[in-house]
Amino acid sequence: MNWRGVPGLLVGGSIFTGKASHATTDFAAPSARVTLWDVHARYTPGKWDLSALYARGTISNTETLNLTFSGNPNPVPSSFDGWYTQAAYQAWKSQDYVLTPFIRYEQFNTARSYAAQPDGLNVAAGPTEKVTTVGANLRVGEGVVLKADYQKFTEDTASDRLNLGVGYSF
Repeated sequence: MNWRGVPGLLVGGSIFTGKASHATTDFAAPSARVTLWDVHARYTPGKWDLSALYARGTISNTETLNLTFSGNPNPVPSSFDGWYTQAAYQAWKSQDYVLTPFIRYEQFNTARSYAAQPDGLNVAAGPTEKVTTVGANLRVGEGVVLKADYQKFTEDTASDRLNLGVGYSF
């Protein structure tokens, strides 16, 4: 659901819930349910484009499911979440060309918590990753954009990277 009652402002939220098994026979956790929700906002006054989002998810009844994965390095979490804020500014425009630098700060934890397990099998919650991204988009025509950004991670510093991309929307 979105609300657009003020020019340039969008505020909204969404929710999804459903069974994880998809009616699969012999699924280890047939009653496991995945629930995802978010709240988001975007404000575009003049040349600015400001946005923010918070999302959270839960998976119920993961105890049985994770027992079948005993020893697996990637057990199924019972909760996860994350958020970001981003600011972009249209710095230059000439005909179809538009240069828009941006900065984004985000935090996410894909292993916020785990359901209790028998002694010796417990899994510790994961750390919250923090990422700062600085970059720019150069629109070079209708629906075509060249993208470049640099991402700096605080927990997994080996993931620091320069990203280059091309986007096409039709």
